[in-house]
Amino acid sequence: MPHPATRAILLLTALALGGCAVIDDTDSTPIVGQLESGIVAIGGETTGWQIVQPGLVTGRTIEADVSGVLTEAEHLDRRFVQAFGEIETRTSPERGERRVLVVTELREAP
Repeated sequence: MPHPATRAILLLTALALGGCAVIDDTDSTPIVGQLESGIVAIGGETTGWQIVQPGLVTGRTIEADVSGVLTEAEHLDRRFVQAFGEIETRTSPERGERRVLVVTELREAP
């Protein structure tokens, strides 16, 4: 089990992403939103996928690394999903630090 400070940071990150995330006993962070592929960034510094969470005015997005569930991701592209995984910080020369959800499980949202 991770250090309590790590759990607190993950919870605060989840709340900053729109309050749609919950930390459970496995430390997997479910994010609910529309899965989208074809995302581009300067220098190719992206996974190419993101999850857009619904919002009042504009949705909030989090970059998603779906390499471990690519077949499911391709099937669920442009659909509302529940994505489970862990949020990590990645650093790249052009974009600097960014949060990425490393998806370990992907389901169509009910």
